[in-house]
Amino acid sequence: GGKIVGETLSKLGSLKVRLGLEEFGSGASSIAALDGGIFDLVKLAASFAEDDESLVYRRLAIAAACRVFALPVGAIGVASSAMRDRLVDAGVAFIQGDVVSPPGVIARFAPFVGTASPASRKTGDARALDDLRELLNPFHPALIPVLIVDDSDIVGNTLSAMLQAFGFRDVRCASDGGAAWDLLCQQPFGLVISDWNMVPVSGIELLRRIRADPGLAHIRFLMLTANARSASKLTARDAGVDGFLVKPFRPDALAGKIHDVLGAQPRLDRVG
Repeated sequence: GGKIVGETLSKLGSLKVRLGLEEFGSGASSIAALDGGIFDLVKLAASFAEDDESLVYRRLAIAAACRVFALPVGAIGVASSAMRDRLVDAGVAFIQGDVVSPPGVIARFAPFVGTASPASRKTGDARALDDLRELLNPFHPALIPVLIVDDSDIVGNTLSAMLQAFGFRDVRCASDGGAAWDLLCQQPFGLVISDWNMVPVSGIELLRRIRADPGLAHIRFLMLTANARSASKLTARDAGVDGFLVKPFRPDALAGKIHDVLGAQPRLDRVG
């Protein structure tokens, strides 16, 4: 019964398995399920991605309840950029759906996680990965230490796999701007790729700290965010960002943005 399920979930949690609560907001969903520290994230029921005005306050209410328990909220079945923006406004942290990418076979992702077989390297996807490596090769990525800053292990691990597939060898991760700052003070980095919304130290605060330190002025900074609004881009630009990439993104978009960031001329208004 329920006791056995609870014990099983607790054991999985003790093994560092991240657990998500699916289809929240439908059927017999209960706020009590959010309490207890069992789940690491919550996914809204697919119906919440429908273009229905009656769902606006329900999205806000669920996101607010999840914040109380420090649980990020995701949405599935998101088909348009307009719906993506509305969900972000409601407090949704990550999305799935056709607006990101239509469903695909798992073999497409093999080159980015180091599992491509020799035969698969003849495919179009492997050739596409070779093209991305060639795009970044002039910057000698193997010699550029990279720091990824994101409070989601899933995002951090995915970015790390992509960067290593691109040719970057020294890739480190930090869970927020404060942890990233500690690493920056201990060892050199050439590129920082950071999420915007993190606690206790956000990506924009980390960017401002870096730009205020003459010894770190050489670092290139790529900001990731789910908010595509112009005001956010202006805020990041004023703080000294080198590039801005809206989530979700594909590997080719990430590689292209890194190319632009590494190839851009340093800003004249930077400290140092």
